[in-house]
Amino acid sequence: KLVEFQFRNPPSFVFVEAPDDKGHVQRWAVEWLAALQLNRQGVMVGTLNPGDRLVITGFPARNANEHQLKLRTIARPKDGWRWTGAFD
Repeated sequence: KLVEFQFRNPPSFVFVEAPDDKGHVQRWAVEWLAALQLNRQGVMVGTLNPGDRLVITGFPARNANEHQLKLRTIARPKDGWRWTGAFD
């Protein structure tokens, strides 16, 4: 579940809450592209809103306890919105 979307330069961040394997909710910081790069790919400040249910894939930080990753893909199943753009 999306908690916060920081649309900024550089980089943008998506903060989500997701349960771990024991059911405890963890807050994750997901690094995305800079706002200018996202804007060029059709992502705007209002594209994501708190409460959105998201499916995110990415590259995790070396230390799993940090709960951070670099975003690879993001999707919002309720309406089919999806981003699979490239990092440039």
